[in-house]
Amino acid sequence: MDNTLGGVLRTAIHAFKKTFWQIFSIQLGVYASMFIMGLTAALFFGKDLAAIRQMNPDMISSILTPMLPKIILFFLLSLVVAFLMFLVGISIVLIVRNSIIVGKSLIKEAFLESFRKIWKILGFGIILGVSVIFISIVLAMLLGKSFLLILIPLFVFLGPVLFTANYNLLCKEGDFIELISDGISLGTHNWLRIFGYMALVVISAIALAIVVSLILILLQTVGNLTVLVKIISYIWQIVLSLFITCFYTVFYLDLAGIKPQTENLIETNQVNQTNQSQIMP
Repeated sequence: MDNTLGGVLRTAIHAFKKTFWQIFSIQLGVYASMFIMGLTAALFFGKDLAAIRQMNPDMISSILTPMLPKIILFFLLSLVVAFLMFLVGISIVLIVRNSIIVGKSLIKEAFLESFRKIWKILGFGIILGVSVIFISIVLAMLLGKSFLLILIPLFVFLGPVLFTANYNLLCKEGDFIELISDGISLGTHNWLRIFGYMALVVISAIALAIVVSLILILLQTVGNLTVLVKIISYIWQIVLSLFITCFYTVFYLDLAGIKPQTENLIETNQVNQTNQSQIMP
Protein backbone atom coordinates (compact mmCIF):
# COMPACT_ATOMS: atom_id res chain seq x y z
CA MET A 1 0.00 0.00 0.00
CA ASP A 2 1.43 3.36 -1.13
CA ASN A 3 1.94 5.47 2.02
CA THR A 4 1.85 8.85 0.26
CA LEU A 5 -1.25 11.05 0.50
CA GLY A 6 -2.17 10.14 -3.08
CA GLY A 7 -1.71 6.43 -2.31
CA VAL A 8 -3.87 6.61 0.81
CA LEU A 9 -6.52 8.55 -1.12
CA ARG A 10 -6.56 6.03 -3.99
CA THR A 11 -6.87 3.11 -1.57
CA ALA A 12 -9.66 4.92 0.31
CA ILE A 13 -11.56 5.55 -2.94
CA HIS A 14 -11.17 1.90 -3.93
CA ALA A 15 -12.38 0.70 -0.51
CA PHE A 16 -15.26 3.18 -0.64
CA LYS A 17 -16.40 1.90 -4.04
CA LYS A 18 -16.06 -1.71 -2.93
CA THR A 19 -18.08 -1.36 0.29
CA PHE A 20 -20.35 1.56 -0.63
CA TRP A 21 -23.73 -0.17 -0.89
CA GLN A 22 -23.11 -2.21 2.23
CA ILE A 23 -22.03 0.64 4.51
CA PHE A 24 -24.51 3.07 2.90
CA SER A 25 -27.47 0.77 3.59
CA ILE A 26 -26.28 0.24 7.17
CA GLN A 27 -25.92 3.99 7.75
CA LEU A 28 -29.30 4.59 6.10
CA GLY A 29 -30.79 2.15 8.60
CA VAL A 30 -29.41 4.32 11.41
CA TYR A 31 -31.03 7.42 9.93
CA ALA A 32 -34.30 5.48 9.58
CA SER A 33 -34.09 4.54 13.27
CA MET A 34 -33.61 8.20 14.18
CA PHE A 35 -36.61 9.13 12.03
CA ILE A 36 -38.74 6.47 13.73
CA MET A 37 -37.62 7.81 17.11
CA GLY A 38 -38.74 11.28 16.05
CA LEU A 39 -42.16 9.95 15.03
CA THR A 40 -42.40 8.02 18.30
CA ALA A 41 -41.63 11.19 20.26
CA ALA A 42 -44.29 13.09 18.31
CA LEU A 43 -46.88 10.37 18.97
CA PHE A 44 -45.98 10.03 22.64
CA PHE A 45 -45.52 13.69 23.56
CA GLY A 46 -47.06 15.80 20.78
CA LYS A 47 -50.36 16.60 22.46
CA ASP A 48 -48.81 16.84 25.93
CA LEU A 49 -46.12 19.29 24.75
CA ALA A 50 -48.72 21.43 23.03
CA ALA A 51 -50.73 21.50 26.28
CA ILE A 52 -47.64 22.39 28.33
CA ARG A 53 -46.89 25.39 26.09
CA GLN A 54 -50.35 26.80 26.79
CA MET A 55 -50.35 26.11 30.53
CA ASN A 56 -49.43 28.28 33.44
CA PRO A 57 -45.89 27.43 34.68
CA ASP A 58 -47.28 26.57 38.12
CA MET A 59 -49.51 23.86 36.62
CA ILE A 60 -46.84 22.11 34.50
CA SER A 61 -45.97 19.60 37.25
CA SER A 62 -49.56 18.35 37.20
CA ILE A 63 -49.17 17.12 33.61
CA LEU A 64 -45.54 15.99 33.86
CA THR A 65 -46.28 13.44 36.62
CA PRO A 66 -48.65 11.29 34.48
CA MET A 67 -46.11 11.57 31.62
CA LEU A 68 -43.25 10.14 33.70
CA PRO A 69 -43.61 6.48 32.47
CA LYS A 70 -43.59 7.74 28.86
CA ILE A 71 -40.54 9.91 29.51
CA ILE A 72 -38.65 6.98 31.07
CA LEU A 73 -39.61 4.67 28.18
CA PHE A 74 -38.55 7.25 25.59
CA PHE A 75 -35.26 7.82 27.43
CA LEU A 76 -34.51 4.08 27.42
CA LEU A 77 -35.36 3.83 23.71
CA SER A 78 -33.06 6.80 23.04
CA LEU A 79 -30.22 5.04 24.87
CA VAL A 80 -30.78 1.90 22.76
CA VAL A 81 -30.74 3.91 19.51
CA ALA A 82 -27.60 5.82 20.61
CA PHE A 83 -25.88 2.51 21.44
CA LEU A 84 -26.87 1.06 18.04
CA MET A 85 -25.58 4.18 16.26
CA PHE A 86 -22.25 3.86 18.04
CA LEU A 87 -22.14 0.13 17.26
CA VAL A 88 -22.87 0.77 13.58
CA GLY A 89 -20.12 3.42 13.42
CA ILE A 90 -17.59 0.90 14.76
CA SER A 91 -18.90 -1.81 12.42
CA ILE A 92 -18.41 0.41 9.36
CA VAL A 93 -14.75 0.94 10.30
CA LEU A 94 -14.28 -2.83 10.66
CA ILE A 95 -16.08 -3.56 7.37
CA VAL A 96 -13.74 -1.18 5.55
CA ARG A 97 -10.74 -2.71 7.35
CA ASN A 98 -11.83 -6.22 6.38
CA SER A 99 -12.33 -5.27 2.73
CA ILE A 100 -8.80 -3.86 2.58
CA ILE A 101 -6.97 -6.58 4.52
CA VAL A 102 -8.77 -9.78 3.43
CA GLY A 103 -10.63 -8.51 0.36
CA LYS A 104 -14.07 -9.27 1.83
CA SER A 105 -16.41 -7.12 3.92
CA LEU A 106 -17.38 -9.90 6.37
CA ILE A 107 -20.35 -7.88 7.64
CA LYS A 108 -21.56 -10.45 10.18
CA GLU A 109 -18.06 -10.86 11.61
CA ALA A 110 -17.61 -7.08 11.72
CA PHE A 111 -20.80 -6.62 13.77
CA LEU A 112 -19.82 -9.38 16.20
CA GLU A 113 -16.35 -7.91 16.58
CA SER A 114 -17.74 -4.40 17.06
CA PHE A 115 -20.09 -5.62 19.80
CA ARG A 116 -17.09 -7.24 21.51
CA LYS A 117 -14.89 -4.16 21.20
CA ILE A 118 -17.44 -1.41 21.88
CA TRP A 119 -16.91 -1.86 25.62
CA LYS A 120 -13.21 -1.09 25.22
CA ILE A 121 -14.04 2.09 23.29
CA LEU A 122 -16.63 3.14 25.89
CA GLY A 123 -14.16 2.38 28.69
CA PHE A 124 -11.47 4.44 27.01
CA GLY A 125 -13.98 7.26 26.49
CA ILE A 126 -14.94 7.25 30.17
CA ILE A 127 -11.28 7.28 31.26
CA LEU A 128 -10.57 10.11 28.83
CA GLY A 129 -13.63 12.11 29.93
CA VAL A 130 -12.78 11.80 33.62
CA SER A 131 -9.16 12.76 32.91
CA VAL A 132 -10.18 15.84 30.90
CA ILE A 133 -12.57 16.98 33.66
CA PHE A 134 -9.90 16.46 36.33
CA ILE A 135 -7.23 18.32 34.32
CA SER A 136 -9.67 21.16 33.56
CA ILE A 137 -10.56 21.57 37.24
CA VAL A 138 -6.90 21.56 38.33
CA LEU A 139 -5.88 24.06 35.64
CA ALA A 140 -8.88 26.28 36.44
CA MET A 141 -7.92 26.31 40.14
CA LEU A 142 -4.29 27.13 39.36
CA LEU A 143 -4.69 29.57 36.47
CA GLY A 144 -8.26 30.85 36.58
CA LYS A 145 -9.90 31.71 33.25
CA SER A 146 -6.55 31.65 31.47
CA PHE A 147 -6.51 27.84 31.81
CA LEU A 148 -8.16 27.73 28.36
CA LEU A 149 -4.90 29.00 26.87
CA ILE A 150 -3.34 25.69 27.92
CA LEU A 151 -6.37 23.42 27.53
CA ILE A 152 -7.07 24.27 23.87
CA PRO A 153 -3.49 23.54 22.64
CA LEU A 154 -3.61 20.36 24.75
CA PHE A 155 -6.72 19.18 22.86
CA VAL A 156 -5.03 20.05 19.55
CA PHE A 157 -2.06 17.90 20.54
CA LEU A 158 -4.26 15.04 21.76
CA GLY A 159 -6.31 14.86 18.52
CA PRO A 160 -3.85 12.74 16.48
CA VAL A 161 -2.87 10.71 19.55
CA LEU A 162 -6.49 9.82 20.40
CA PHE A 163 -7.11 9.00 16.74
CA THR A 164 -4.47 6.25 16.71
CA ALA A 165 -5.37 5.04 20.22
CA ASN A 166 -9.04 4.57 19.28
CA TYR A 167 -8.24 2.88 15.98
CA ASN A 168 -5.75 0.61 17.74
CA LEU A 169 -8.52 -0.55 20.06
CA LEU A 170 -10.81 -1.08 17.08
CA CYS A 171 -8.58 -2.76 14.53
CA LYS A 172 -6.23 -4.84 16.69
CA GLU A 173 -6.52 -7.55 19.29
CA GLY A 174 -4.64 -7.47 22.57
CA ASP A 175 -4.47 -6.12 26.08
CA PHE A 176 -6.52 -2.95 26.70
CA ILE A 177 -3.71 -0.90 28.27
CA GLU A 178 -1.12 -2.17 25.79
CA LEU A 179 -3.28 -1.23 22.80
CA ILE A 180 -3.83 2.28 24.16
CA SER A 181 -0.12 2.67 24.93
CA ASP A 182 0.89 1.49 21.44
CA GLY A 183 -1.71 3.79 19.88
CA ILE A 184 -0.45 6.79 21.82
CA SER A 185 3.12 5.98 20.80
CA LEU A 186 2.08 5.62 17.14
CA GLY A 187 0.22 8.94 17.25
CA THR A 188 3.08 10.74 18.95
CA HIS A 189 5.67 9.57 16.43
CA ASN A 190 3.43 10.47 13.46
CA TRP A 191 1.79 13.53 15.01
CA LEU A 192 2.65 16.05 12.30
CA ARG A 193 1.53 13.81 9.46
CA ILE A 194 -1.74 12.90 11.22
CA PHE A 195 -2.48 16.53 12.09
CA GLY A 196 -1.78 17.60 8.51
CA TYR A 197 -4.05 14.94 7.01
CA MET A 198 -6.80 15.71 9.53
CA ALA A 199 -6.59 19.44 8.77
CA LEU A 200 -6.71 18.68 5.05
CA VAL A 201 -9.80 16.47 5.50
CA VAL A 202 -11.60 19.17 7.53
CA ILE A 203 -10.75 21.94 5.04
CA SER A 204 -11.78 19.77 2.07
CA ALA A 205 -15.04 18.77 3.78
CA ILE A 206 -15.89 22.42 4.53
CA ALA A 207 -15.09 23.46 0.93
CA LEU A 208 -17.24 20.63 -0.48
CA ALA A 209 -20.04 21.46 1.95
CA ILE A 210 -20.05 25.09 0.75
CA VAL A 211 -20.16 24.02 -2.92
CA VAL A 212 -22.95 21.49 -2.33
CA SER A 213 -24.91 24.01 -0.23
CA LEU A 214 -24.73 26.57 -3.06
CA ILE A 215 -25.93 23.96 -5.56
CA LEU A 216 -28.82 22.99 -3.28
CA ILE A 217 -29.78 26.65 -2.80
CA LEU A 218 -29.85 27.09 -6.59
CA LEU A 219 -32.02 23.98 -6.94
CA GLN A 220 -34.41 25.31 -4.32
CA THR A 221 -34.79 28.62 -6.19
CA VAL A 222 -35.63 26.83 -9.45
CA GLY A 223 -38.95 25.57 -8.17
CA ASN A 224 -40.75 23.88 -5.30
CA LEU A 225 -38.03 21.30 -4.70
CA THR A 226 -37.74 21.56 -0.90
CA VAL A 227 -38.33 17.83 -0.30
CA LEU A 228 -35.87 16.83 -3.05
CA VAL A 229 -33.25 19.23 -1.69
CA LYS A 230 -33.60 17.79 1.83
CA ILE A 231 -33.25 14.22 0.52
CA ILE A 232 -30.14 15.16 -1.49
CA SER A 233 -28.73 16.96 1.56
CA TYR A 234 -29.19 13.89 3.81
CA ILE A 235 -27.69 11.55 1.20
CA TRP A 236 -24.73 13.90 0.73
CA GLN A 237 -24.07 14.00 4.47
CA ILE A 238 -24.12 10.19 4.66
CA VAL A 239 -21.82 9.77 1.64
CA LEU A 240 -19.33 12.34 2.91
CA SER A 241 -19.19 10.87 6.44
CA LEU A 242 -18.70 7.37 5.02
CA PHE A 243 -15.88 8.44 2.73
CA ILE A 244 -14.12 10.25 5.59
CA THR A 245 -14.42 7.04 7.64
CA CYS A 246 -12.87 5.09 4.73
CA PHE A 247 -10.04 7.59 4.43
CA TYR A 248 -9.23 7.59 8.15
CA THR A 249 -9.36 3.77 8.28
CA VAL A 250 -6.97 3.43 5.33
CA PHE A 251 -4.73 6.09 6.82
CA TYR A 252 -4.57 4.29 10.17
CA LEU A 253 -3.80 0.94 8.53
CA ASP A 254 -0.96 2.62 6.65
CA LEU A 255 0.41 4.20 9.84
CA ALA A 256 0.19 0.92 11.76
CA GLY A 257 1.85 -1.02 8.93
CA ILE A 258 -1.17 -3.33 8.54
CA LYS A 259 -1.05 -4.51 4.94
CA PRO A 260 -3.47 -6.49 2.73
CA GLN A 261 -2.88 -10.22 2.84
CA THR A 262 -1.87 -10.21 -0.84
CA GLU A 263 0.98 -7.81 -0.08
CA ASN A 264 2.08 -9.94 2.87
CA LEU A 265 2.04 -13.05 0.65
CA ILE A 266 4.09 -11.28 -2.03
CA GLU A 267 6.67 -10.16 0.57
CA THR A 268 6.82 -13.68 2.04
CA ASN A 269 7.35 -15.20 -1.41
CA GLN A 270 10.09 -12.68 -2.16
CA VAL A 271 11.85 -13.54 1.12
CA ASN A 272 11.55 -17.28 0.39
CA GLN A 273 12.94 -16.82 -3.12
CA THR A 274 15.86 -14.78 -1.73
CA ASN A 275 16.61 -17.46 0.87
CA GLN A 276 16.46 -20.21 -1.77
CA SER A 277 18.83 -18.30 -4.06
CA GLN A 278 21.28 -17.91 -1.15
CA ILE A 279 21.12 -21.62 -0.32
CA MET A 280 21.52 -22.83 -3.90
CA PRO A 281 25.15 -23.07 -5.10
